[in-house]
Amino acid sequence: MIADDFVFDEHPKPQEIEIFLEGHPQNNLLQHTCWSQVKENWAMKQVVVRRGGTIRAYAMILIRSLPLGLKLFYIPHGPIVNYQDEALIRFFFTKLKKLARRSHAVTIRFDPNLIDRTYPYAKRNEERGDHQQGNVIQLLSTLKCKHKGYTLYLKEATQPRFQAVMLQKNMSWEALNAKTRRSIRHAEKCGVMIHEGEDQLNHFAEVMKLTEHRKKIHLRSAEYFKRLMSLYGERAVLMTASLNLKQRHREITELLRELQEKSHELNKNEKEQIVNLNREQEFLEEKNAGRRFRSDAVRSSGFDSG
Repeated sequence: MIADDFVFDEHPKPQEIEIFLEGHPQNNLLQHTCWSQVKENWAMKQVVVRRGGTIRAYAMILIRSLPLGLKLFYIPHGPIVNYQDEALIRFFFTKLKKLARRSHAVTIRFDPNLIDRTYPYAKRNEERGDHQQGNVIQLLSTLKCKHKGYTLYLKEATQPRFQAVMLQKNMSWEALNAKTRRSIRHAEKCGVMIHEGEDQLNHFAEVMKLTEHRKKIHLRSAEYFKRLMSLYGERAVLMTASLNLKQRHREITELLRELQEKSHELNKNEKEQIVNLNREQEFLEEKNAGRRFRSDAVRSSGFDSG
């Protein structure tokens, strides 16, 4: 195969990009046009490589303006391409660098949507074998790309390196293990409610704010999540879970009263139930006290506690 087999196209049609993405295993939301609308303070450019008229590689490039007329190119979770095809990779990145120089971009930052390792969360601390993408890193290094390493710090990475994933085939009730099913039933029995839909977005944003205070980090605002829901439409799903702490506390108090008023001697199961209910009651009282404290703290700071 020679480089002339490939054609670098800077003006692909949106419909053909969509078809290419839907059929590619590296497809992800950060390479869709909608993401460029989320990152509204960046400009956007889409490019593809064709062979025989068929798209073989694609990149949505976010472009940020820098001082002195310079630019920064960023390809989130891309480019989307077969990284085992050396000729294609060399051609694509050669053209990308020429485009960057022509646009006065000082660098091209990218993080391919490639899986390096997969393992169950319970085995996260076990020793692993070699990295699966070592050959890709080696190839890109020959093109003068600099790998930032396997950092464990989020501040040193453009995108999170670790992602919790549940495969769609494992999302049915029957596919869940027995422990998970018991936990779900217990949560439902305790009054945990599952909500789906944008009407819960403000509550979700409140939880994110609490996470900001607890972790001392900066997260997204409610407006950001509203924009995501609007842009992605039916592809965006917002799910939240809630528990009425006061109501559940009243239920536990009543259950404990009924058990303690039984005329006969309590059996083993009933005694265990009392222990578990007392433990849950202490937990709820602690959380209720924490909510009152946070509400007072927010009001004293001059913010609306909602």
